[in-house]
Amino acid sequence: MATQLQIANEGSLLRLRLSHPPLNVITSALAREIVAALETAGPEVRIVQFEAAEECRAFSAGVDVAEHLPQRAEGMLGGFHAIFRCLHAARFLTLAAVRGPALGGGAELACFCDAVIAADDAEFGFPEIQVGSFPPVASVILPGMVGQRRALDWILTGRRIPAAEAAITGLIDRAVPPAELEAAAAAHRAQWLALSPQILPIARRAVRGDGFLAALAETENIYRRELPKLEDAREGVRAFLEKRPPAWAAPVGRPA
Repeated sequence: MATQLQIANEGSLLRLRLSHPPLNVITSALAREIVAALETAGPEVRIVQFEAAEECRAFSAGVDVAEHLPQRAEGMLGGFHAIFRCLHAARFLTLAAVRGPALGGGAELACFCDAVIAADDAEFGFPEIQVGSFPPVASVILPGMVGQRRALDWILTGRRIPAAEAAITGLIDRAVPPAELEAAAAAHRAQWLALSPQILPIARRAVRGDGFLAALAETENIYRRELPKLEDAREGVRAFLEKRPPAWAAPVGRPA
């Protein structure tokens, strides 16, 4: 079976290169590969770095839109969110080195990492609303990162966020010229590697707190309970796949 993930073990550093050209769309198969790589990382690994393979034009354009169809969403949700449950429990630190767009699930994956360094021509965004959905992980983590007002703006419009804005607002750590991306990532890794491998994960856990898993489960329940009932959840995906504007239905009351 063809792999969609390139794994490079460099001792204390484990590089996970998303390799699903051209846009690194995250399929169920890629999600499973990421989870397997995280779960089998050796004890010598102190840092996992996510990046895009050279042949790809994006860090990741997000989860395969077809997998947002109600009949496939349950499998997508469980498989994709398994990545974040692994990262939340990880004994190593995580870094995203982002070039090109990081959208939807790709932005969630990058921004959930402990640090994010991006090329200054990169873009971030959470465009799920435009296909009749919403981003569960981003809904949980964005308010604490950038404030509720800004999180609402980004999630309810799906607009793209330039790297400079992402850095100023706290979504990412730094935006650097593309040619300096790996050097900036290496400098950040060096700071971590100079510190205690026992204490760093504990400090990270103290900062993040213990509420993520419960908050994610609650958001997943909203996704499962409410979206499948709505015609717009199907229409948004159909319109995207058929490359046409969606024909949204009339407003409805809050589902029971």
